[in-house]
Amino acid sequence: MISASDTIVRDETTLVSALDDELIIIDIAKGKYLAIDRIGAAIWEAIAQPVAVETLVDGLADRYAAPREQIGSDVLAFLDNLASRGLVRIVAE
Repeated sequence: MISASDTIVRDETTLVSALDDELIIIDIAKGKYLAIDRIGAAIWEAIAQPVAVETLVDGLADRYAAPREQIGSDVLAFLDNLASRGLVRIVAE
């Protein structure tokens, strides 16, 4: 489970394709894909390089003028989903 104090990065072995206002993340090894909306796409772009989850949440709360607590909860749930699929990993600081 990912926490707000973790630093994460996306897996570099996945393929990504834009489709309308979504991103399609393709895991070739598992033969599965995941469609994510524009906010998920913003998160995916932000984790191209290692980033602290707290920093990610702060940036998204500012960008979307939304309550930090709600953004934090949603981001952690989204990142946990990605982690369960092997699409992100926690990195040492």
